[in-house]
Amino acid sequence: MNPEEFSNFMETMFIGAIKLMGAKEIAQQTVVSPLDKNVTMHTFLMPGTNKKPGKNSSMAFWDLDKYMHVIMTSDLDQNESARIIETLEMTP
Repeated sequence: MNPEEFSNFMETMFIGAIKLMGAKEIAQQTVVSPLDKNVTMHTFLMPGTNKKPGKNSSMAFWDLDKYMHVIMTSDLDQNESARIIETLEMTP
């Protein structure tokens, strides 16, 4: 299986599930990974409840190599979430 196609499939599936839960996508940002690949970070406003307001959450999907894929969810702000994407790499 092509790793890029797998990541695209997972991204489509997860984002669809998040939207079905009532989340609204409020931003998309392109971030460059340490492997010089463009990674799209999606930021959602998650639904709140009567007792808790909604909050922002970011998601991104990318490949580290042929066999390792990252599915990141982050409740940090957009800058900190982007920094994770920019710096995350595997070392042997």
